[in-house]
Amino acid sequence: MFLKKVALVSALAVMAGSSSFACEISARVSIVGNEFPAIQTVGAGAQECSGAEVTTNLTKDHQSLNVPGMQGNPAEYTSAIVANSSIVALMNEDVIRPLDDLVAKHGQDLQSSQLIKVGGKVMAVAFMANAQHLMYRSDVLDQIGVEPPKTYEDMLAAAKMIRDQGIMENPIGGAYAAGWNLAQEFNNMFLGFGGSHFKAGSAEPNINSEAGVNALGMMKSLSEYMNPDFLTHDSNATNAEYRAGNIALLNMWGSRAASQTTAEGVTEAVKNGHAIAGPMTVGGGSTPASTLWWDGWTVAKNVSDAEAEATFVALTNAIRPAKMEDEAVRTQAVWLIDGYTPTDAAVGVFEAAKMATTPYPMLPYMGLMHSALGNELSDFMQGKESAEQALADVEAAYIAAAKEKGFLQLILRPGDRWFPGFNWKPKFMRHSTFFWFFLPTAAAMLLFIAFPILSVVMQSIYAPHSAVLIEVETCTPLVGCTMETTVDQEATAALRASEPLGRFVGLDIFFDRGHLAVSEVADMWRDTATWSGFVDGLSNLPFYRAMAFTLTFTFVVTPAVIIFGLLIALAVNSLHAWLKGVVIFFSLLPFV
Repeated sequence: MFLKKVALVSALAVMAGSSSFACEISARVSIVGNEFPAIQTVGAGAQECSGAEVTTNLTKDHQSLNVPGMQGNPAEYTSAIVANSSIVALMNEDVIRPLDDLVAKHGQDLQSSQLIKVGGKVMAVAFMANAQHLMYRSDVLDQIGVEPPKTYEDMLAAAKMIRDQGIMENPIGGAYAAGWNLAQEFNNMFLGFGGSHFKAGSAEPNINSEAGVNALGMMKSLSEYMNPDFLTHDSNATNAEYRAGNIALLNMWGSRAASQTTAEGVTEAVKNGHAIAGPMTVGGGSTPASTLWWDGWTVAKNVSDAEAEATFVALTNAIRPAKMEDEAVRTQAVWLIDGYTPTDAAVGVFEAAKMATTPYPMLPYMGLMHSALGNELSDFMQGKESAEQALADVEAAYIAAAKEKGFLQLILRPGDRWFPGFNWKPKFMRHSTFFWFFLPTAAAMLLFIAFPILSVVMQSIYAPHSAVLIEVETCTPLVGCTMETTVDQEATAALRASEPLGRFVGLDIFFDRGHLAVSEVADMWRDTATWSGFVDGLSNLPFYRAMAFTLTFTFVVTPAVIIFGLLIALAVNSLHAWLKGVVIFFSLLPFV
């Protein structure tokens, strides 16, 4: 089974292409992507091309830049370096183009296993595989007399021994930074406990479950052996702690493995004791608490054909087989490039494939779930709320986002929607003089007030059409071809063009969680026993949190500013006349 799982990677060693060629391009290339060493190598390889400018923006904030940077026409970036998770957002927004024609013209050095196909079309070219797995200090484990942990329960037991023996106070490291990283650690643990993010065959969330509660419980237990500032530690900060000798056990990306002993500042003890193993399991299960990834590059849709071709040529040059002759490059990642032979640093990723690690879900709504997890879990990790409440908040935030994007329908439940009626009886003045006097004002009010309000009301009772979802065959490295759900861009565009206002939802938007949250408030009123609990629950709802801020500003800040301004005015009034003008300019005018 192992050979079958890794055949796509191990076959890369059969043919060692060593051809070198000049790279000439005739149009600009602009690349956005992550910042770890393997991607920096790809960016540098693209910049070897001559004939036109090649720029790169490699940053940890790439996921917040790639979609807006490719939505313009022309797009700011001609390519985004992506992974399982980030390509979905680009496909949902229809900002990347199929590459079949460019593969036929310039892809002679690419292997079929590198071509990421969705619905039969090549949407990306993969250049490396990745997974999170165990890295540890073998010398520290030898000191306490235990084997490398195979489960997270083993990791906790080893961490306790390390702390109790006074070797390290916080021996566990993890990329638990609030946001994307924290959400990914939950995804790993959740899958390890046998969880499924969504109910079968739908976009309905399914994380507020026993697996979700267990996942958060394990994460909380691990955090007790981490640096107290663990919610600020991303992969860079966690690796810095490891290289400095402050931690002995961590779950880290395979793409970082080679640099753990070669980066600047790493201690001799870490160099000598650094070791790698496969991903761990949890809760007595056999599924690794990790996910399998690929990294690759795309080409923007909203660029000229010349720019698209130049981008494809430059990035193909960056991953040409001859690159594998450089030992420093070869050890940076588990490359999916012809000529790659596995290194010691690749052990963890190969073990992940051998253990049938679950690939990160390439679902069109997974990004919304990932964002909701990143935004809502930090309160639990700080002990501010229960696991059940945190997961309920995640599901509520996800549902609101999924409804807005059209992945879920707005649902009207009988009995939980109420609004007051109104009675308006128009009165008309008959005096012609007043009519002509008031006509310009009335016209201006209609044009600049009434019509915009009417437009807002009309738009608020309609929601975007649900995205048309279809099942297509998706082919990726290590896993092969599977059936995945994706957005049918053409059918969705046709539906939205035929009914541009969207689908009628009435007043549902006003009463959903993002606004009045009638159902949520009713549930809290029924389930909470104290006023403080009810108020705390309201503070988790965006409308009431914003209302609390507005009321505080109105009744606290505004009166204070008025009183302070009055005191300044009284003080200014007592000054000599020739000083008043200057003092007023610098003191009272800011209040105005």
